[in-house]
Amino acid sequence: MLDVRKLLAQRPLLFDGGMGTYYKAKPGQECEQANLTDSDGILAVHRAYLAAGADAIKTNTFSLPRLAAAQQPGWEQLADAGWQLAAKAAGETGAAVFADLGPAPDTEGLSAAQVYTAVVRRFAALGAKNYLFETLSSFSCIGEIARYIREKQPEAYIITSFASQPDG
Repeated sequence: MLDVRKLLAQRPLLFDGGMGTYYKAKPGQECEQANLTDSDGILAVHRAYLAAGADAIKTNTFSLPRLAAAQQPGWEQLADAGWQLAAKAAGETGAAVFADLGPAPDTEGLSAAQVYTAVVRRFAALGAKNYLFETLSSFSCIGEIARYIREKQPEAYIITSFASQPDG
């Protein structure tokens, strides 16, 4: 698998695009469900991005923190299948795989940091070394989860992206 740090020392890292915008799930169904119900479709999307020149692909797990926070039954299986599909596709080209984590809500039962910790723990057990926390609207808990990852996986590579409303 591609060493992200070595590549970045030479040039920018080219990621895949959005899975949810490329793969159209059935109305009312989470795109992540396709990890289990249409693995060939998800693999085809990963392979298309790799064929277009992506150096790194993201697991099809953007909504996983929200599902885990809601204690949705089966979120762990969605994580496992999402990781395995991305790793399979990346293994064909040597690309890097990033565990993709969208926003985690704070709930009455679990804080966002607790949700991220549970999901990161799952991905780490699967072999993840690269993490993308994407489309976040605040910095809350990112420092905490980054410290947790560094403590458990000092070699991990973490990227965070933010989105903002027009009013900032």
